[in-house]
Amino acid sequence: METLTELLEIALAGENACVHCGGAVPVTAAAIGFVSRLHADGELDALDPEGLRMLLLLGSVDAGCGILRNRRPSGLRVSCPSCATPSELALAAGLAGGLPAPAGP
Repeated sequence: METLTELLEIALAGENACVHCGGAVPVTAAAIGFVSRLHADGELDALDPEGLRMLLLLGSVDAGCGILRNRRPSGLRVSCPSCATPSELALAAGLAGGLPAPAGP
């Protein structure tokens, strides 16, 4: 079983940079917590890298990033909040709230 760091490196592979400025994009703590819980439970083993990247992309959307559709195999890329265009923010708004709510006590 790979470490969470190894899985994140495989999943992101450069796709976590803003499509406009190339800078890092934020990801919510909720997204990181969700991915960490999946990893601890052994549930990331069945998730392909693109699926993991999509979970993190949703965490970026929830952090105020925009989404850009492109022709690359991944289909969706992220733009940081300061670079996001109105159309990218509109696309992101359609995906907002995509992460499951944290499990209660």
